[in-house]
Amino acid sequence: MGSWQRRKSAKICVRFCKGEGNGCSRLPQSICPSVGLIHETNNAAEFAGMTPLRALEQYRGDEILAAFDKSNHQVGGFIEGARRTGATLIPTYVGQATPSCTIAAGAYAAMKQDILEGIRAALPVDGVLLALHGAGVADGTGDIEGDLALAVRALVGPGVPIAAVYDLHGNMTDAMRDACDLTLPCKLYPHTDFHDRGVEAVELLLEMIRGGLTPVTAMRRLPMLPYIVTTQDGFIPAEVNDVCRKLAAQPGVIDCSWFHGFPYADIAAPCPAVVCTTTGDAALAQRCVDEVAQWIWSHREAFRPTFPTPAQGVALALSAAEGPASGSDFHGGS
Repeated sequence: MGSWQRRKSAKICVRFCKGEGNGCSRLPQSICPSVGLIHETNNAAEFAGMTPLRALEQYRGDEILAAFDKSNHQVGGFIEGARRTGATLIPTYVGQATPSCTIAAGAYAAMKQDILEGIRAALPVDGVLLALHGAGVADGTGDIEGDLALAVRALVGPGVPIAAVYDLHGNMTDAMRDACDLTLPCKLYPHTDFHDRGVEAVELLLEMIRGGLTPVTAMRRLPMLPYIVTTQDGFIPAEVNDVCRKLAAQPGVIDCSWFHGFPYADIAAPCPAVVCTTTGDAALAQRCVDEVAQWIWSHREAFRPTFPTPAQGVALALSAAEGPASGSDFHGGS
């Protein structure tokens, strides 16, 4: 979630052909991974002003492959997934910035236009990959991920599968769910699994394209604003992951995960959300999200953070057997 990770916005096209000997069994298929607008927005940081387009790193063409290949980034996972499946990536545009305040309306409009024009230039496509954050806010657009995903859906049509990989510190909305066939938030914080989730998205999308998978997704939000806590053992989010993991092991469940939410993006639904995707069984997907949501709600008091006072923090640092020791008033997106 911090600025040490390369995960803001990108757009790539993928082409692959299913080989038979030295030839192809059909015309090459195309996947357009529109990987864009990965921005963690703290719109309470008004003192910093709007985030302008010039604050974004931008990559084009082969620069994308050089920048993201083998990285722990959704795009790095897309590249690796394409490599494993024999896909050929056609990179177009990447733009990214560190977490900051509300994105300027013009900056969002420019990135959205670049993404849509890149997809339009690649049409017809068989599938779309999106690498998004889930907590992006632009001036005048409270849900940039949902807005972008719906625009991509309108462009490619209802029959083209779309898979999206998110930061778990996102605020899932109805638009995000409705526009995409697959919703895959990362599961770990620190986010060491972005690459793996990107690979998984490619593999699942190819299953959909080839007709072997018809996913159904259910979502349930919770009326909570939990503090941002690691998923390492001993912390409550790790226990939620265990519940999701057990449900995901059931026959017919493709994925069961949860968004932790991002309370510093002051939108209508800055809250945790459970999301489950099954192989066409809507009732099973709903049962899974309900079970995880109920577990979280029944353990909600465990999500209340406890912090040492400044004096206690200094005492803890001085009592450490080994150094260095550091103190921080960290919260995400600041």
